[in-house]
Amino acid sequence: MLLLLMRSIASLGEDERDEFSDSLYDISYSNRPDLDFKNPDPKKTIDGFYLSEAKGVIDRWFKEKKEGHINLSDFRASLLYKNAKKQVKFIWYAIPSDSEELVSINIFNRLNKGKIGLTSSELIKALFVLDKEEETPDDSTAAAQIVMEWNEMERKFQDDRFWYFISNESRNIQTRIDILFDFLTGKPAEADSDYSYRLFQNLFDYTHMDESAHVTDDKQFALDPLWVRLEISSMREAWKEIKRTFDRLVSWYDDSMYFHYVGFLVSQGSSPMEVHKKLETEKANRHSSDKNYEWTREDTRAALRRMITDRFKFQGKAMTIADIDKFEYGYGTNDRIRRLLLLFNVELCIHSGNQRFKFDKYKTEKWDIEHIDSQNDSCLQEPEDRIQWLKNATFILKIENPSSDTGKQLLSDCKDMIEEFDRQVKGERKFPNDKYFPIYTRINKYFSFDANSGDTSYDEVDLSAKDKDSINNLTLLNSDINRSYKDAPFPYKRYVIIETDKAGSHFIPIGTRNLFLKYYTSTDSSVSQLQAMRWNEEDKKNYLAYMHKIVDPYFE
Repeated sequence: MLLLLMRSIASLGEDERDEFSDSLYDISYSNRPDLDFKNPDPKKTIDGFYLSEAKGVIDRWFKEKKEGHINLSDFRASLLYKNAKKQVKFIWYAIPSDSEELVSINIFNRLNKGKIGLTSSELIKALFVLDKEEETPDDSTAAAQIVMEWNEMERKFQDDRFWYFISNESRNIQTRIDILFDFLTGKPAEADSDYSYRLFQNLFDYTHMDESAHVTDDKQFALDPLWVRLEISSMREAWKEIKRTFDRLVSWYDDSMYFHYVGFLVSQGSSPMEVHKKLETEKANRHSSDKNYEWTREDTRAALRRMITDRFKFQGKAMTIADIDKFEYGYGTNDRIRRLLLLFNVELCIHSGNQRFKFDKYKTEKWDIEHIDSQNDSCLQEPEDRIQWLKNATFILKIENPSSDTGKQLLSDCKDMIEEFDRQVKGERKFPNDKYFPIYTRINKYFSFDANSGDTSYDEVDLSAKDKDSINNLTLLNSDINRSYKDAPFPYKRYVIIETDKAGSHFIPIGTRNLFLKYYTSTDSSVSQLQAMRWNEEDKKNYLAYMHKIVDPYFE
């Protein structure tokens, strides 16, 4: 980089060229003799490409300054003039001429680690490139091949859909590839960020050390037990294993069964490598009991489902089908409710055959356990929120165009209260709570009326008898959507979900979308339009029955 800067300065004009000519120098590499710092060829090697890119940026910068008549004397002086107010200084670390290359690599790593912001994967990448350059010093394309394959893998990790299939972390794009090496080395959760790098450094040192220095009864340098256990004794073998691990992850991502089952397990805290090891253990156990048995895809599916079932154990006890019906919001079961609703949606995607659950959206957005039909005034404390709630109810009442006297009266009362509030001067508004609470209660009764469950009139609806916290009234919903309509009645929620799904502005899980579209309830021509816009007891029963149909096989 310094040489490119110096050449650009020297090209500014005759005076600069004469003044800086004695300070220019050349760089050449024995394993890259064609690398030309004057006119780098971006098509020959990866190094030529990056050199050409850097030279282009520097040349353009100097050209812009020159065309803008900007004085660069201070900049030039900071590089070379002794009498400059500010100077750029360089540390020159001399390595004894009889030092081995291995020592110089160690010195470089020791001096730069912690000073240059290199990630663990960047340091590991350098080891693989150095290894390839030393292995094939006369073939510059070998190291370039490593870099090309590395870049292909890195691009895949930059895809959020792939990344959040294998990870729960909101990790910077530049460090995502670290996960490959963490998988291979079995990095413990409590280990520091350089854990994997140190192991690869050990492998590199062992590979490039003279064989006579390898550990014996009286020698000191040994290959780490990890590499011995993996039967890896060279960087080349390690690279092959890395590629195999990456290819396995990509093949799982492309396969619907693996994508959904492994994706669910990862979302619950497992790593893909842990899943792989458990599968391999099950295969080995099966083979040991029957050496002629051939492991099938159905065996893999069953093994993955067993791993998922284990995720529902509570205090060491397996969950049963009967436990599902007992789940209630806010009674210490919220974690298992969320897990069950997630499994329900994931399994629905598998059943559909053409939908994939969006783990990236699930992990990067906030989600609530939503009450499908609810009334909870505790979240409507501000006057603006209460007026908005009334406006939402009014909107639905207009769409329904109520024929009953109760519906017509509610629509009229809502309009009157909203108009009264809007007429008041902002800042001096006094919310009419004495009018609001009776209307709020009557609206909830109106939207909760269910003739099929024994309700005889709107006024006689017992809201306290409506079981709102049971699993048959709960679903997964994006927090932004849930909190945008402030605990609105079911018909308004349904309207918002449908409009959001049509616009594609938020991810609506398939199970949530289906219930608001009332796909779980059998269509009956005798059902009134009013009942079709309500979440009644029949809907709850059918929703729960369908959930059982989908998830019960895990808990039988």
